[in-house]
Amino acid sequence: MRLTITAIGRRGDGIAHHNGKRVLVPLTIPGDEIDALVESENRDGIRASVQTLITPSPQRQTPPCPHFGTCGGCSLQHLNEQAETDLKLSWLTDALAKHNITAPIKPMFHAPARSRRRADLAVVHTADGVMIGFHARRSHTVTAIPHCQILVPQLQDLLPPLAHMLETVLPQGKPGEVKLTATTTGPDVLLRLPLQKLDTSQRVDIAAWAQHHGLSRLMWHGIDDKAPQPEALFLGPMPAVVLSGAVVSPPPGSFLQASEASEAFMAQTVINAAGKAKQVADLFCGCGTFTFALAQKAKVFAVDGDGPALEALEGGIRQAKLSGRITTQKRDLFKEPLSALELNAYQTVVFDPPRAGAYAQVEHLSRSKVPTVVAVSCDPDTFARDAAQLIAGGYTLNWVQPVDQFRWSAHLEVVACFTR
Repeated sequence: MRLTITAIGRRGDGIAHHNGKRVLVPLTIPGDEIDALVESENRDGIRASVQTLITPSPQRQTPPCPHFGTCGGCSLQHLNEQAETDLKLSWLTDALAKHNITAPIKPMFHAPARSRRRADLAVVHTADGVMIGFHARRSHTVTAIPHCQILVPQLQDLLPPLAHMLETVLPQGKPGEVKLTATTTGPDVLLRLPLQKLDTSQRVDIAAWAQHHGLSRLMWHGIDDKAPQPEALFLGPMPAVVLSGAVVSPPPGSFLQASEASEAFMAQTVINAAGKAKQVADLFCGCGTFTFALAQKAKVFAVDGDGPALEALEGGIRQAKLSGRITTQKRDLFKEPLSALELNAYQTVVFDPPRAGAYAQVEHLSRSKVPTVVAVSCDPDTFARDAAQLIAGGYTLNWVQPVDQFRWSAHLEVVACFTR
């Protein structure tokens, strides 16, 4: 088929139309004229691949990473920065428009290249050795990433020796997972391997390897292990991250903002939105991404349903001697949201839920008398849904700050301020 790409979808694929049907073509951008080869068709449309790029779009650039096109970790490296910014802003404005919402949108913040401090990677032992990387696009094939442009050097440099170590541990042909986090005391590694157990010699070798390469911690789960906590194979200096001056030791595989630069920017944005509030509730607080920043100016009530994350936060509170400024509560805010009456004790409420949003909690917020609400979201669609509920309850959306934390991928974070 001869096609002209007219848009990019939310998964990063180019979109064209042929005989009234939508055609999805990976690695294309608006303005590309191509000859495409049909790969499959279903009720959602046609999937195709580029056979010949006849006329490239003026928005096209040379991808900065040599793995782009085979590695599925990034989907937009062939789009120049201004075009990528415009695309992500259009996703945000389209999501808001579905709920008839308009609001001032601040200039995009871009995380720098090579700033991803945590990553979930696939691992498999092939005939050519152990491969660690992202899955190829729409495939279970693992693509090695020796020249990745998104990982921080601490993690990038660990991949070759980690692959070499796993050659004596990982059975051939069976996939596993690796969760990596860069910390101030060294890499924190969580392995999920297709094994029932490790023998004593393997444990000794792995611990020696971890110590030699300066890891802060190495934990593991069997691939079918139902145990609630992974098992420690090596414990060095406790993993540590600094959140607005407080030192926190996150649990294995715990959620952290992917980029330290983005985290600092978002924390400052949240502080600015909270203004002069002296009593703040930080909902879905995790390990304290925004808690410690808010505690610089206010007393903070931090709530989350994740017990290990909350324990890490409490450890940071003790270390920073902030027990007089921060109190915590373990509570499942999806099943037991704070009521409007409970919320009315605070001048500002901050909420940063998972991708599914915070519909149940926002329902109570919309009925509260809280003067300022600050929303942080990793999904424009669920953010727009929650924003519409707050607006229906009488709040005004003052501004939205987009944050391009996951460079070259089809993701967008936002921070927004609501007042009544």
